[in-house]
Amino acid sequence: MLKKEYDKLLSYTKYHLRGITGADAEDVLHEVVFNVFNKIDFESSVDNISAYLYQSIKNKIIDIIKKPKRTVSMNSFTDENGANILLETTKNSDENIHEELERKEKYEQLHRALWLLPPYYYDIIIATDFEGKTLKEISDEWGIPLGTLLSRRHRALTRLRKILENFNIQ
Repeated sequence: MLKKEYDKLLSYTKYHLRGITGADAEDVLHEVVFNVFNKIDFESSVDNISAYLYQSIKNKIIDIIKKPKRTVSMNSFTDENGANILLETTKNSDENIHEELERKEKYEQLHRALWLLPPYYYDIIIATDFEGKTLKEISDEWGIPLGTLLSRRHRALTRLRKILENFNIQ
């Protein structure tokens, strides 16, 4: 049944998660199918497994859309004097004003690029690279399989790299 319905389920998932790549929709579909078949009691009958899967996908999509976005406030990088600690720690004392402005511009572009990522990519980058959490910690906290997080982080970094290339940031 699943082989026969797979393309339809994937199309349904892609349609409702417009703007993400097919691989992301596949992640969602695989996670739903895994969870359904992991939780389903085969001794009790499910009248229409196809409808059950569609409803499960719909519920997962609603969860993804409604999931609050993690944000990192730029104020969290300021000290009591209002200076940006992140910029100050990377500042070179003999740096001229043009280099400093260029670095600040790149920082702002990185910030904008992060916001262009879908929430589930943004979340994984913030959690691992800014909050310093391990993928195992995130897996336990979010209830997402470690393999899914690994592939999601890889795709997030790939997409972030492409966005930064579009901004001409090396």
